[in-house]
Amino acid sequence: MARFALIATALIASLLSLSSVANARCLACPNCDGVGCLEYWTCDGTTITCYYPSADGTTYVGCEFDGTPEYTYYEFDLSTSSPSDCDGLVIGDNSKCIGTNIPWNWVSNECTAAEGYVGEPGS
Repeated sequence: MARFALIATALIASLLSLSSVANARCLACPNCDGVGCLEYWTCDGTTITCYYPSADGTTYVGCEFDGTPEYTYYEFDLSTSSPSDCDGLVIGDNSKCIGTNIPWNWVSNECTAAEGYVGEPGS
């Protein structure tokens, strides 16, 4: 009987760990904005800002997305204060939370880090 309980416990633990991996879901900055590709991002509270090189390459354009609560998760929309260079950009779903452009964890409803640089893990 003890052996059965041990096997059942191991099986349940395995299934729970698989379900938590399957439930991972993150939101990602758009890879490119039409002028350049994502350089870095910041996340503060429920605001995600994705930074792209400017047309002249000397500065960065910050595209800000504001999160609003929708049932049990946050929906992110482009802020009206973002420059016109950002028009048409949308935060995307990164269902496996893989990569360095994933500022938001949709399951825990929080920033994955304060900032992240493409090619480097968030800090």
